[in-house]
Amino acid sequence: MSLKLILLKEKNPIKLIESACITANSKMLKQFMLMIEHLYQYDIFKPILDLTATKISEKFLSFKLHNQKFFDLDEGNCKTIYGDSINKLFNKIRTKNKYQITIKKLSYAVTIHEIAHMIEKEAQINLGEFMDVIMSDLNLKSTSIGLKNVIEQIFIIELKAYPENQKASEFFARYFQSLCLAKEISGLSATNGYGLEQVLSYFNKTTKWMKNNYNPTIIALTDAEISNISLQFLKKIDEIKHKWSEQKTSSIHMPGAKKWGSIIKSIKEL
Repeated sequence: MSLKLILLKEKNPIKLIESACITANSKMLKQFMLMIEHLYQYDIFKPILDLTATKISEKFLSFKLHNQKFFDLDEGNCKTIYGDSINKLFNKIRTKNKYQITIKKLSYAVTIHEIAHMIEKEAQINLGEFMDVIMSDLNLKSTSIGLKNVIEQIFIIELKAYPENQKASEFFARYFQSLCLAKEISGLSATNGYGLEQVLSYFNKTTKWMKNNYNPTIIALTDAEISNISLQFLKKIDEIKHKWSEQKTSSIHMPGAKKWGSIIKSIKEL
């Protein structure tokens, strides 16, 4: 095997993420990887997934997959093991942290929510600036009932119980979570759901702020070879077809699924 082929194999982000999964449940791993492959088709998720694969290649990130137990209060979490300062990047002292992302129930929203918590720390997101921008978008302005219900539920109702010092971090993770609840990704019905372009338009200022202020930082932290390889996964939104027979990753895809009002729950209930 040529050096180039070996490099491609070692730097393939899909393979890297799969290699970082710790689980005794082969079916759960298979479904999780189908979800990752599906998410990688969208340009909006490419930077954070590329950095996820990069941290795995550096041995600083792993995923732990296991079924939620009846006594579990959450369905996912991102544990950070803080490291020592090692160098300067962008005139900031950076630390090499280790992360373990635990997924207890398969859900696009939960997975991206926890990855976003890792991204927040790695890219050193200025949460104060982020809050100023997202609050200018987040005003329940005229939009579809489905999107309005989600925004009110995950950004207002659920966050009432959070301590003030955790809310900005949650807003950041829930911005990405709201993207994952679009019908192209999570498969909600066209009648009650909303499209990805619609939620991106709703969060127009926030999306532009992330693209202009932090995507360059995230890309600078990303292995260039990983970033190049993942370009092959991207598709235009109207070209993406959901393979329902392979993506039964949550109750909303199953026969007899509950209607919209009972689907949108706290991230700890998803």
